[in-house]
Amino acid sequence: MPKSNFEVKTKNNSAYLTANIFASIKTASLLIFLLFCLSGCFEKRELEDLAYVIAIGIDTGETQKYNITYQVAVPIKIAGEGSDNAGKDSTTLVTSEADSLYNSISKVNSLISKELTLSHNKIIVCSEELAQKGLDEILNSLITSREIRPKTSIIIHKGKSKEFLENLEPILEKNPARYYDLLLSSSEYTGYAVDNSLFSFYLSTQDDFSNAFTMITETPNESKSPQNDEQNASSENQSSQNDEQNASNENQSSQNDEQNTSNENQSSQNDEQNASSEDIPKTADPVGIAVFKNDSLVGEIRGEQIISHLIMQGKLRKVNINIEDIEDKAKITSIKLSQTESPNINITLNNMKPEISIDIPLQAELMSSGSPIDYTKKENRQKLGKAIEDKVKKDTLEYLQTIAKEYQSDIIGLGKHIRPTIATLEELNKIDWEKLFPQSGFKVSVRVHLDTTQMITNEFDLKSK
Repeated sequence: MPKSNFEVKTKNNSAYLTANIFASIKTASLLIFLLFCLSGCFEKRELEDLAYVIAIGIDTGETQKYNITYQVAVPIKIAGEGSDNAGKDSTTLVTSEADSLYNSISKVNSLISKELTLSHNKIIVCSEELAQKGLDEILNSLITSREIRPKTSIIIHKGKSKEFLENLEPILEKNPARYYDLLLSSSEYTGYAVDNSLFSFYLSTQDDFSNAFTMITETPNESKSPQNDEQNASSENQSSQNDEQNASNENQSSQNDEQNTSNENQSSQNDEQNASSEDIPKTADPVGIAVFKNDSLVGEIRGEQIISHLIMQGKLRKVNINIEDIEDKAKITSIKLSQTESPNINITLNNMKPEISIDIPLQAELMSSGSPIDYTKKENRQKLGKAIEDKVKKDTLEYLQTIAKEYQSDIIGLGKHIRPTIATLEELNKIDWEKLFPQSGFKVSVRVHLDTTQMITNEFDLKSK
């Protein structure tokens, strides 16, 4: 039976509509693809138009709230890092005073030919003066910046942070950005330095059960050597003697000439020594841990208490320490300490007074001994292990008393261990750890696994030779 005209028209219309739909889908897909391609160029910034900040120094301003210094990389100098002054000349400093970080960035951008970018920033340096006043406002600005990475390190400098950046002449590393990485990671192999990221530092300032800490540095003192002082004093004495002799007797001119020549020689020697001292690279020495209460600096910890801090955090990678010889107290035994487990910490409240028990497992390796003790004997190894345990226990207790009684700041975060002992959230909210922590009592036990294999092997090697 032949098809009607209606059926034929219907099929033609369906085919036409289907073709139009496919064409529309293709057109829409093409437009969407072009939109994605073009959107990436809307706010593009060319690499050569950017100034890469690798360090920020923040000080108290004179006319405005902050004096902010930006250490900007000079790529062409970094590429030629084989030159003598590559480390110092590979960066330049730009400073501005402003009431906020963002206002400071805008001011600097108006002064230089490129736009500042903080996406490659390695370190933030705050002066001790500013830290003592409080860092809350500047921390909020740094945390909310989309360019600054949360893992950026923050340190405190005793003095002006601008001077820290101005005087920096890296040792054994010409690239300043690389030097910062090595400086901050030195805690992994020295045990006398700490590192803390901006994000962790900020969270600790907001936490009710812990306080913030970070590295504190200082610029080495540049003092004249005693030898130079003696020579200068000698030159001045001889010069005064020459003046007296010239005034009293002109006939002794030949003797004066000889003495003047001697003075000139000494002066040239002093100049040479001063020049050689100027050749010594300047750098910032990590000297301890900056202790904070809320957002303000309240003190610092130095020396072997830094090791105790790392032990309490479970972050002691390795460190060499000296202890008294187990037989001859005038001699020294060298030990390498390391940590593979974090301390076991338990807290109980006794009449709202925290009783904190700490069990510390450590690995120890005998490196050298000042006396010919036979450490193949079990009793000698036990004595040495006990001596190490006693020293670590003594240092740790002194450290805990310092942060609890003197600074009243829980920079370890011991308060977090009290949470599992509280039954309800309501009871936990009633605990004021800031007031309870200074009343804490501490009980510390240390377990040392001592390895004397290296020392014994060295002794046998020496005897065989």
